[in-house]
Amino acid sequence: MDPVLENLPTIVSRAVRVTRQTGFASTLSVRGAVEAGRLLLHGERIGPSTLHTLHAVNFPDQTALVQGGTSLTYGELERRINRAAHAFLAMGVRPGDRVALMMKNCIPFVEATYGLFRIRASAVNVSYHLKPRELSYILDHSGSQALVFGPEQVEVASEVRGTVKTPSDNFVPTSSIAGGLRSWDERLGIEPDTRPTRATRDGSSMNFVYTSGTTGAPKGAVRDMTKTGMTIINRILEGLPFRHADRHLVACPLYHSGAQAFLHLMSGLGAEIHLLDSFDAERALETMEQSRIHNAFLVPTMAQRILNLPAHVLERHRPKDLNGLVFGAAPFPAELRKRVMAYFGDVAYDFYGSTETGWVTLANPQDIRLHPDSVGKPIAGNEIKILDESRNELPPGMVGELFVRNAMTIEHYHGDPEATARSRHGDFFSVGDLARVDGDGYIFLAGRKVDMVISGGVNLYPVEVEDVLRQHPEVEDCAIVGVPDDEWGEALVAYVVRRPDRSVSRADLMDHCARELARFKKPKDVRFIDQLPRNPTGKVLKRELRERYAAEREIEDRPTAAAASRPSPSPTSAGAPARTKPPRRSRAKTPRT
Repeated sequence: MDPVLENLPTIVSRAVRVTRQTGFASTLSVRGAVEAGRLLLHGERIGPSTLHTLHAVNFPDQTALVQGGTSLTYGELERRINRAAHAFLAMGVRPGDRVALMMKNCIPFVEATYGLFRIRASAVNVSYHLKPRELSYILDHSGSQALVFGPEQVEVASEVRGTVKTPSDNFVPTSSIAGGLRSWDERLGIEPDTRPTRATRDGSSMNFVYTSGTTGAPKGAVRDMTKTGMTIINRILEGLPFRHADRHLVACPLYHSGAQAFLHLMSGLGAEIHLLDSFDAERALETMEQSRIHNAFLVPTMAQRILNLPAHVLERHRPKDLNGLVFGAAPFPAELRKRVMAYFGDVAYDFYGSTETGWVTLANPQDIRLHPDSVGKPIAGNEIKILDESRNELPPGMVGELFVRNAMTIEHYHGDPEATARSRHGDFFSVGDLARVDGDGYIFLAGRKVDMVISGGVNLYPVEVEDVLRQHPEVEDCAIVGVPDDEWGEALVAYVVRRPDRSVSRADLMDHCARELARFKKPKDVRFIDQLPRNPTGKVLKRELRERYAAEREIEDRPTAAAASRPSPSPTSAGAPARTKPPRRSRAKTPRT
């Protein structure tokens, strides 16, 4: 029997429960039901684009998008999405083709994304921080047929235009610029605002998100958006307090899969979406308070920057309408969780997931209080395995590589079958995260496989030492990296950011670690840094820290100019027999215990 038909009663029951829980049921109308039936008969699948059309029918005058002084209702946005779809068709984009989007958070980003979904074309999401070489790589690697870019990216786009396979006429700025390129508004202004009929039922609308490339060239993770159905959305919404009438803040960049996921989720509910073009801690807090924001997705670094604002700013802009702050994309340390809950209240949620696997686990406020180091339990529809190096399943309590099976996993890495194969174990997928599961089913992350340090034959997990360092009252932030060591093969080095106006010393932190950790887990060295290098989504760039350490050691080991020019002492000049440095005593490389 078909699994969908077999589970149909459960699926329907869950859908009914969630539509009531979110208030979505109250928005349904006869007109909306008729429109839904018409779309399904024409081969549409229930997804972000279809839901948007239903909202435009059910409540066309409700606010959909807000950015600064500009706002669009669901009806207005629906018409602009249709114009965008026609504009892409006029550029020669067809179902299955790819279009790159490179801009800060803005209304055209949303219009373009949904316009592509509407004609079953694919969005290639590009960081607006990229340089010409990096942009060229992604445009050619993805085979993008067009590029839509913001005013801040004009110089970069102009440099690569004509040097890549993307047609030059299909470079579209979101604002008018010199050079004869028609802007986004100019292209939309000449197109009809009716739903396009030229799109076929064939093909799938893919969403390309290029990984941040912290360990090498970025990989294009490809997700089939036509598979993102109501079953998945219902399972996620069951664990979150989100409602149809909520106001949602988009503070993370929309080229990031987490920000996109919450945009689609909240737009699917018919919520009011507020866009910040970029993150500024005080502006984000002020928007939460003045716009009476109900929920937002943040990376932990953003919360830290908000909570580090002066006390009078935190008091003046304290949000009072929040029902959920969801954190993800990077580790959410226990100490930071406590600070978030103390200021914002019991509204913090933490989820584990990735660009490749989507949502995997969720920890609600109660979970965070009872299990402050856990990322929660798997969301319904996720199956977890913890595997060792030989891909054997490990028992509870043992750390191994985390593999996930669910309906949200990407199709593949574009153009990289080897990377896809390395990440798969049957139907399960891994992004290289290490974790353990306890007897109650809670998941605890132990860092990245590439960051794991093997010292004297023992596996050391940086996240454990980082958590201990963050417990010190004078530590603002920290990261642990593995560095070469003559004696043990690898050793741990800590890079620490002090809290403002604090003077904690290396010795203080070494003593702190000695009290809290086994001897072999202590860092070999502690070094202070003003700010940890992070990518735009908050992940620490440990590769840069390892390179920094190597450069620092090279300088430290280099003899000073004075020492280099000083003549070597002789027995007669020194008045004493010459002394020779004894050879270094070698220690056996026995495993640590």
